[in-house]
Amino acid sequence: MKTKVVDVYELIESIPYDLKFNDKVRGKVVDYYESIVPRLVTIGQRAENEEGKQVEVVFQKFVDGQAFFCVTDTNKTIKNEYNWYGQNTSQWLFAGCIQVTEDGYVSMHT
Repeated sequence: MKTKVVDVYELIESIPYDLKFNDKVRGKVVDYYESIVPRLVTIGQRAENEEGKQVEVVFQKFVDGQAFFCVTDTNKTIKNEYNWYGQNTSQWLFAGCIQVTEDGYVSMHT
C-alpha cells in the first residue's frame, strides 16, 4: 500500500486564516486527524487484500480551508467522474476532508 499522509505538524502549520494559533481550532483538527488516519489505513489494508487492487492512501495539507484525504484504487480505470470541487472521483474507495472556516469552525466530512 502506498501512503502519502502529511504528518500532524505539517497539517497544523497549514491551517488557514492564522487560526493555527487558536488552541481550540488546533485541538479539533488534531482530534479529527488522529481519528481518521487509522481509519484510512484500515480501509486501505482491507481493500489491498482484494485481488487486483493497487491502493493509495492520501492526506493533504490545508488548501482553501480544506485538508483532503482519500483511499484510492489506482488500478481502476479513470473515468469522467467529477465532484463539485473538480476532483476526479472514479478511483476513490473512500474520501473526505477536514474543513476550517474563517470564523474558526472546524468540521470533518466523509
